[in-house]
Amino acid sequence: MQKRFYNINVFRIWFTLTIIYGHIIQHWMMPHYGETPFFTNLYRHTSYAFGYLCEGFFIISGFFMFFTFLKKPSFEKLIISKIARLWPVIVFSLLGFFVLSLFGFVKFEKYGNIPALFFLNTALTPVPFNDGGAWYINAMFWGYVFYYCLDKVVREDIKIYVFSLITFFGYSILLNKLHLYNQPQIFCQLLSYSMIRGLAGMGFGYILAYVYNKKAETNNNKKYNIYKTIIEIFFIILLIKISIIKKTNSAFPIMLISFTILFLDFIFNKGFLSKITNKKIFDALGRYCYSTYMMQGIGFHLANKFLWNSTKYGVHQHPIINIWGGVLLCIVLGLITYHIVEIPAKNFILRKFNKEP
Repeated sequence: MQKRFYNINVFRIWFTLTIIYGHIIQHWMMPHYGETPFFTNLYRHTSYAFGYLCEGFFIISGFFMFFTFLKKPSFEKLIISKIARLWPVIVFSLLGFFVLSLFGFVKFEKYGNIPALFFLNTALTPVPFNDGGAWYINAMFWGYVFYYCLDKVVREDIKIYVFSLITFFGYSILLNKLHLYNQPQIFCQLLSYSMIRGLAGMGFGYILAYVYNKKAETNNNKKYNIYKTIIEIFFIILLIKISIIKKTNSAFPIMLISFTILFLDFIFNKGFLSKITNKKIFDALGRYCYSTYMMQGIGFHLANKFLWNSTKYGVHQHPIINIWGGVLLCIVLGLITYHIVEIPAKNFILRKFNKEP
C-alpha cells in the first residue's frame, strides 16, 4: 500500500483557495461593492457551491482516518494528536479577532468564543462566534471522536456496514436539501447540519479507504490510463464550473460525484494528472492549507480596511488586483501562522504529553 498520497494535497490547495475566493466575492465584494457592473456580473457567475468543497475536506479526513484506526491508537493518543494539530491555530485566530476588536474592526463575541475553544460552535451548538470558518474543523474533530468510539464497539466483520449506513442516512438528509446553508442549524434538536455533513463525509472517506485497501494490490491494469486522464480533465473542469462559474441547484450532488471519481483516480494514481501531481512539492504546499483556511477571516478584515477601501488603489480602481490581493494576504497570514504557531505549538503539546510529533 502506498504510504503517502502526495497528489491528494492538490485538492486541499485547490479547495482552500477556491473557498477563500468565493468568500471574498459573496461576503465582501457583493455586500460592499456590488453596485458596480463588474461585481454584479462576477457574482452572477459565482456559485455558492464553492462552500460544498468542504465535503471534499471531510472525505479526505475520513480516508486518512481509516488508516489511523488500523494503527489502533488509544483514545488519549488520538485526542491529544487532534488537539495538538487543530487547537493552537483556532486559539490564535480568535486572539487575532480580539486584537482587531480593540481597533474597532469587528465585534468580539467574548461569550460565544468560549465554546469555540472546545470545538463546540456550529458542530454541537448554534452559538455565534467570530471565526465562522472553524465550523468545518469543529465538525471534523467530533467526527473523529464519534467514529473512534464506533470503531471500538462494533465487531470487525460488520464495521464497514455500520459506517456505510451512517454515511447513507447522512447523505440522504443532505441530498434532499437543495441549499444546505438555508437550513436550520439544529436538525430535530439532535444534530446540526454541519455535524451531519461531517459524519457523512468522513464516513464516505472511510469507505473509499476501505475500497482502496482491498483493491490497491490488484489494480495494476495500465490499459485504460489514457481514458482516465480524459476523465480527470472532464471532472476537474466540471468542479471548477459548478463552484465558481455556473450556479445550479444540482451543485451538491454533482460536486460529490465529481470529487469521488477524481479522488479514486488520484489515490489509485492511474491518470496522467494524478501521476504528475504525486510529488513531494504538493505535500510541502499542502501543509499550509489549514492555517491559510483558518486565517481567512482575519485576512478579509485587514484587506477591507487597508486595501479594498483605498481611494487610490482600492476595489473600484483595480477590482481584479484587489480580489487576488485579498487571497494573497490570506496565504501570507497562513504561512506566518504555520511557522510561528501551528508547528511550534503542536510540537510543544506533543512533547508535553510524551507523544511523537
